[in-house]
This record gives sequence, structure tokens and C-alpha cells, in this order.
Amino acid sequence: MQRISILLLVLVACFATAMQAQAPAPKPAPEVKKLRSVVGDWTYEGEYKPGPLGPGGKFAGEYTARMILGGFFLQEQFREKGPAGETRSLALDGYDPVKKNFPGELYSDDGSRITAAFTITGNTWTIPGKLVTGG
Repeated sequence: MQRISILLLVLVACFATAMQAQAPAPKPAPEVKKLRSVVGDWTYEGEYKPGPLGPGGKFAGEYTARMILGGFFLQEQFREKGPAGETRSLALDGYDPVKKNFPGELYSDDGSRITAAFTITGNTWTIPGKLVTGG
């Protein structure tokens, strides 16, 4: 009797595992597709105005963006040369279906960090956030 119980338990466990393996993989929310508009390799340039974060001056950079982790998140890498020298940054953005926004974090090799929860309407990205500078 005990052998039958153990055999039955093993069969149930195998059947449950097989059923889970056939379940469809989760898919990103449709809103995540909006992040794909920046996927690729880009160059950019501009000019900073003088302010509390440092002197003004021209800057130029390279930007690479890829969808990662099954298309749920956008990974961004920046390399920028400007008045303060060269800075490298890494960012991750995703979608929050509860708050209906795109939370993101950016970390730079100068110790700064940006935390934001932005929205995308058409081709306009509105990014209010908090900047914490190194030191």
C-alpha cells in the first residue's frame, strides 16, 4: 500500500510539472512596445547650460538600447564626453501596469543616480525624477 501511495505521489508530481511546462510564457504588457522606439545604437550632441550641477559646455555621446529579459525591460548604456570629462551610465526601464507609468533607474560612473517614473504619450517622454549626485 505504501508503494502505491509513493508511486501515485511521484506520478502526480510529474504530471503537474509537465502541465506547468506547457503553460504559455508571460508576455510584456502592450505598453512596453513604446520603449522599443529608442532601441538601437545612437549618437547625440548638445550644450549644457551653466547651473548647480556644473559649468556649461558642449557634450557628445553614444547611446545603445536593447530590450532584455524576455522583452519586459529596456537596458540603456550611455558614454558621454562633456565639460566634466567622460561619463558612462547604465539604465533600466520597465512598465508598471498598476501605476500606468515607466519606472526607471540610471546609474553613472561619477556616482550619480537618477530615479524616475515617466510617461510616454505619442512621441513625447515626460520624465520627472530625482537626481542624486556623487558627493
